[in-house]
Amino acid sequence: MQEAFENIVIEDVYPELDCGRYPVKREVGDRLEVWADIFKEGHDVISAVLKHREESAETWSETQMRHFGNDRWTASFDLPKNTRYEYAIEAWHDEFATWRRDVGKKVEAGQDVILELAEGRSIVEDAYERSTDKRLAGALKAFDGADYETRLALLRSEEVADLVGAHPDRSRSSTSRTLRVTVDRERARYGAWYEMFHRSQGTVPGESATFADMEARLPELATSASTYCTLSRSTR
Repeated sequence: MQEAFENIVIEDVYPELDCGRYPVKREVGDRLEVWADIFKEGHDVISAVLKHREESAETWSETQMRHFGNDRWTASFDLPKNTRYEYAIEAWHDEFATWRRDVGKKVEAGQDVILELAEGRSIVEDAYERSTDKRLAGALKAFDGADYETRLALLRSEEVADLVGAHPDRSRSSTSRTLRVTVDRERARYGAWYEMFHRSQGTVPGESATFADMEARLPELATSASTYCTLSRSTR
């Protein structure tokens, strides 16, 4: 039961149509804003990304989500093509951000945090092992050769936070269902598409038409459509 409380919950995702059964729709050039409630039991810091890709792509792109207020998070991505995209949300417990917050409170209260520094170094080392980023190796080397105040300043620096944040532990992350968005051309906002059945396009009574007969009628149909649009505009 305790393990269930440790899981991150992602719910009330927007936009989502019929629990993801159908894709939402947008137009080429739009930017899709995605919102969700993301939370977990306790007071750990959460990080989340919006994952997105063209439906046929093998890899995901990611956009960092922003905490908006209460449990609400948001992010967005561009829709440049007339195609279908997929999107999902992944969230995890941000161990290093939680450590920095808690250590910051203790430092402000005048407490010694030498034991917490060892814990922070361990988190940085784990991030290095996941990434083999030489900049993290340099931070660890600098930490090991420094005094207490320098170690504290190093692990609380934005530079180290960004490096560790770029290689988080997502082994226990939670991911929402994958949703879809169909991106139509702008004309879909006001245009209409029609189908024609080739056998009904013949000009000889009692005989079925061929594709060639249908093709021969296209100029006539185009003229009729143009005339209809002109008349429609003139009566508005």
